[in-house]
Amino acid sequence: MSELEFMARSFAVMLVNPQNRFSGSSVGMAVAVVLVSLLLLAPAFAGNPVPQVVGPVKPQAVAPGSSEFTLTVYGANFVSGAVVTWNGDARSTTFISARELQAQILVSDVAKPTAGYITVTNPPPGGGVSSSSYSLVEVHKPTKTIVPILMACWTSPSRRAAGE
Repeated sequence: MSELEFMARSFAVMLVNPQNRFSGSSVGMAVAVVLVSLLLLAPAFAGNPVPQVVGPVKPQAVAPGSSEFTLTVYGANFVSGAVVTWNGDARSTTFISARELQAQILVSDVAKPTAGYITVTNPPPGGGVSSSSYSLVEVHKPTKTIVPILMACWTSPSRRAAGE
């Protein structure tokens, strides 16, 4: 429940008509109706939050020509109905929780080397589009690791001379 909804549901209104100034008129009743209406309508105007993509998505990289796959997006403020986009194109999205979404990435999305910029859009009311600063999937050929090179640098000269 949002803070606005909590306030709207927990707020008690007491109308006081000092010295019966408006007795016999409809002004007091009109004020009461307006206040009660505002309190009942407040939850309808409580909007969805703007989603935030936090940290890397999974997977972070795929090879060009890969088959379709499920992309997991982590963040905050996701709501049911949120949609993951790949380079601005909406993808079929499954709401897991307020911190996790899963989207189906198409074969055509990874057919050639590219970068997939990932954003999340929460539906109205409110809502909006997340930034894409931490949400990128690289589509490129696998590269060789540099670990063997580093291990060779850390091996003692006597072990290198012995052929180890």
